This record gives sequence, C-alpha cells and structure tokens, in this order.
Amino acid sequence: MPDARPLLAIVDFADDVLSAPVRRRFESPLHQLRADALAEVIPVLDEADRLARSGLWVVGFVSYDAAPAFDSAFHAARDATMPLACFAAFTGHGVEAPTDDVDAHVVGSVLTSESAVSDGDYDDGVQRVHEHIAAGDVYQVNLTVPFVGSSSLDPIDLYERLRCAQRGRYSAYLDFGDFQIMSASPELFFERHDTTLRTRPMKGTAVRGLDSARDLDARRTLIESEKDRAENVMIVDVARNDVGRIARTGTVRVTSLCDAERYPRVWQLTSTVEGQVEPEIALSRVFSALFPPASITGAPKVRATRIIRALERTARGVYCGAIGLIRPGGDATFNVAIRTAWSRDDGRTVRLSAGGGVTIDSTPAGELAELRAKLEAFTVPAPRPSLFETIRFEHGRPVRLERHLARLSASADYFDLPFDESRAREQLARAGLLACEWPAARCRLVLSPNGSLDALAEPFVDAPAHAPARMVALALEPVDTRDVRIYHKTTERAPYERALSAAGAAFDVLLWNESGEATELSRGNLVAAIAGERFTPPVSCGLLGGTLRAELLESRAIAERVLTLEALRGAERLWFINSLRGWVPITLGD
Repeated sequence: MPDARPLLAIVDFADDVLSAPVRRRFESPLHQLRADALAEVIPVLDEADRLARSGLWVVGFVSYDAAPAFDSAFHAARDATMPLACFAAFTGHGVEAPTDDVDAHVVGSVLTSESAVSDGDYDDGVQRVHEHIAAGDVYQVNLTVPFVGSSSLDPIDLYERLRCAQRGRYSAYLDFGDFQIMSASPELFFERHDTTLRTRPMKGTAVRGLDSARDLDARRTLIESEKDRAENVMIVDVARNDVGRIARTGTVRVTSLCDAERYPRVWQLTSTVEGQVEPEIALSRVFSALFPPASITGAPKVRATRIIRALERTARGVYCGAIGLIRPGGDATFNVAIRTAWSRDDGRTVRLSAGGGVTIDSTPAGELAELRAKLEAFTVPAPRPSLFETIRFEHGRPVRLERHLARLSASADYFDLPFDESRAREQLARAGLLACEWPAARCRLVLSPNGSLDALAEPFVDAPAHAPARMVALALEPVDTRDVRIYHKTTERAPYERALSAAGAAFDVLLWNESGEATELSRGNLVAAIAGERFTPPVSCGLLGGTLRAELLESRAIAERVLTLEALRGAERLWFINSLRGWVPITLGD
C-alpha cells in the first residue's frame, strides 16, 4: 500500500443531524494510508479505525469503485487514476467557523462543464432501466452522468465557492498532492456515536420556486408526490436491511420519513434510520453492511450495481463513494459523496457528475431536469443577497409595517438569512423618532447576509395630487424570469439599473418578460384600467409583489391578469403604485 501524500484536509461536517457544520483543518499527517487494489480496501479501513481508537484524528475517503471489496456480488467500473481508498491520520486540528462571506456568485463564471453523455444516450439509459423494472429485476436504479469542467481557480478556492453555493452540511476538501477532492455534499451516509449508528438516505428532488409562495408550493408538491415518496421509501427499506445486518436485534427504527430539506436550488426528501451496534464494531464491518449507499445505487442494491455497470460508460470514482472523519476513540461521520468533484495536478480540469433515481414513473425529461438542478450547485451562483424594505412614515408612524416585515421575513427565510424581527422593530422605532419631524418620510431598512440590520430615515415629498401623468419608458430588453433576484427586494439591482440607464429622463421604466408580457416598473408595480376594471400582472410573470399591491389585491380593488404590451397600449389608464408614493398616473412612451 504505497503512501498517499495529503497536504491538507478541511472537513466542514455537522457533528450531529441537528447541528451546524464545524470546520476542522488538518495538516502534517503522521500516517498515510492508500488502497489501490480491492484486497487492500478493508485492511486500510481497519488500520484507519485502529489509528483513531489509539487517539488520532483520521480523514479520508472510499471510492464508489471499491464496492466489490465488501461483497464480490457488487459490480463497479474502475478509475485507475484514483485510489480506491485514501486516509491520513493527524494528532490534532484547527477548529474555526466556516466562512460564509465567500463570493459564491462567481461559481458560474469560474467553472464551466460539458456532459460526457448526450441527452439521447441518457434517454436510452432511462428506457433500459424501465425494461429492467418491467422484467422484475429492480424497483429503482440510480443513473448518473459524468461531466468535465474547466476552472480558473485553485481547487481550494473553488471548494469554498462550491460549499457556499450548495451549503451542504457534510462538505470536505482533501488535497492528496496529486489529486484534490471538493465535496459539497448535503447527504449523511452514516454517523456512529458510541453505540448509535444512524444513516440518512436522501431521495426525491424538486426544483425550488423562485419566490416564497411558489417555493412553498414546490415543497408541498414534493411531499405529496407519490413517485418521490415511493422512491424514498424504497431506499429506506434497503437502509433498514443494511443497518439490521450489524445492529442489535430489535433496535432498528425509522426515526423520520420523507422530511423535506431545503437547499439553494432544490428541495430534497430525507429519511433517518437508526440502530444500536456494539461499541467495538469495526469500521470495515460498518462499510461491509452499508456500502455502497442505497441512495446512489437503487433497490435491490446488488442488482442495481450490475445495471449501473452496464449502462454507465465511465467509472464513478470518488463520486457516490464516501468521504469521512473518524474521531479519536472511533466515532465516525461519512457523507455520501454527491455534489462532489475532483481534479488532478494543476486543478484546472475538474471532473464531476450528477444523477438521480429512476423508477417506473420516471420520465427522461423529468430526470434530466432534476439532474441539471443538482448540477447547478457547481455551475450557477446561489445568491445570498442583502435585502431591504422602503417604508413610508407619516408623522413618525410607519405605513403597512406588518406587510413590510412579513415580506422581509419571507425573503430572509428563502435565502436562509438570519432575521431578528424584534431588532428590526427597534431600529424602525428609532428611525420613527427622527421621522416625527416630517409630515412624510422614507425609511430604508437593510438586512445584511450576516443578519445585521440598519435603518435610515429621510424626508420625503410627494408629488402634488393634481400632477399630470408621468411618462415611463419601455425597457429595451426583457427581464430574465429565471433570475431569483427579481422576486425579492434585494440590494442587487443590476437588472433594474440596466433598464433605467437607457430610459433617459423618464419617471421610470416599464419592464417586460420573454413572452412580451408586462411585469412591473423598476420601483413599483403596474396597474392598468381595461374595460372598466383594474388589473396588475401576476408574480409568475416575473416581478416583486409590493405591499400596496398585496393590500389592493386583498381588498379586491385590483385583480391579477396577464397584460401584454399590446393590451397596455389600449388601456384606459395606467398607474405606477408602491407603498411609498401610492398611486401615480403614468403614460407609456416608446
């Protein structure tokens, strides 16, 4: 077993299923272990276990390709450029909180990827799996697609951005000298604490909604999806059987089933299976019972691995394997190495994969959409922006305060930002004392990604009630309705600023989407009078729902309707509305 040469290991793991990740940084290992042949895998795990029980910290991984080392019935291709297992032992480590101020927005600009499998080939693979299911061979097969990426960053910098973009609770970076592994995994393979063995299979995915309401709808749809729940339950049954192979009789139980967990791009269904094991049980026995993880193989597991071997043209390598930390004394935590990439030498070429479980109800189009949503953890920035509210004060009293705070709270929850509502009320109360001096005031309340709040009030002068209609310009290009920022009030206003820069001296600019439908103005919502009724575009057209708009919809003073640009040209009247200015008559210019 030739030595690996680990230069650095960073493990950002949660210590239990309810806690936040803790960063542990390891350098200068005392021992290095490496398995390049199947016969070496279990001895490496046994030695890693022994070193941990002797008081050392041990970090490393087991490749998916190592599955036949635990049971010759498993089938797996082999990536000869990567070891089957690698571990390093350390006397101690540095502990720090993982930083969240890395600019995850640049992930998309520094990592581009290309699929090694065509859509047509993937469709054929799904069809083959359906044939196996129809023949009674399997119930489910996890089918994956490899990608080759190009990165302009050093591997460790890319890791930090991937971790912040994905926000997985079991992330790790391993630099073994001649190769680097970057894992932003959200999935726990297993954790062993004393006599408790816990596994949390993740199966069932839904793309998140772009605004808070549609996001909750996506969660609800996933929870109620018979297909996704069946997919999860099948894997839970496999996990129960696997844990039961080494647990004390009668101790295996499902402690949670089909919980919806939220990540930047997707909702995932996760379940938890627990059992009690003997404290001296060897790590290699745990792997022999559980590996490879059921969530990335299928059910039944052995048959699924054979189908995977026949359908997938390339070896998975560390992807779908397990990366883990063994603590002094033998307690261990390993992730399922999904959302995981690796590179060699200079780190500029990055290999990564994405996949999902195929069942009889799966469609090629649906599976490809899920696959791409998972891949976005690598290639699409996950915003964590500052949020703000502009609140009108009249003689020191805030207008529509509860609606503003509710909207801010909903967006903070959407982006996973800490928000202390009582602190926000305190800030606004102080601003209100100053605003008492003015008949009307504008107060800007800003929530930063770290949870800090700032409120600033200034006088505001309304336009006279008899002022003529103000001219608004038509935006030169459509808004991108896939841009999550337009559905929340964020300080990142690039889409609006671009439109305004071409509007000249106009009061505002009217935005529209790819379908030629009006959406909103840069600082307020749109209302049009058509055939004696007043309409505003629905949020689904691509816009931020204002607080005055919500109030008017609730009172039925206005109604939602898709408004084409042609319809606006024939409208009887047009208005700009927001909570600060109220109703402002407008005319549409060219």
